[in-house]
Amino acid sequence: MKSEEKIKVWEGCVSDDEYLYLVERPAYIKVKFQSLSGKIDRRTNEPFEQELILKGTMGRIFQHEYDHMDGVVVWGGE
Repeated sequence: MKSEEKIKVWEGCVSDDEYLYLVERPAYIKVKFQSLSGKIDRRTNEPFEQELILKGTMGRIFQHEYDHMDGVVVWGGE
């Protein structure tokens, strides 16, 4: 889940550390994840999922790094 509200902030990236880029991102995001331990929810027999709402710097960093996993970089290239 992403907020409809967007915020523009200057971001840098170690992949191109000479420049800053004005990037618009959702003000907050909600992420679901599983622990590395692989704990199982005994009620459902499925991996135990956790949720966090990330905003501010932590939300931007998460989105920035997640973009890299999709092959997206802040300057618009691939």
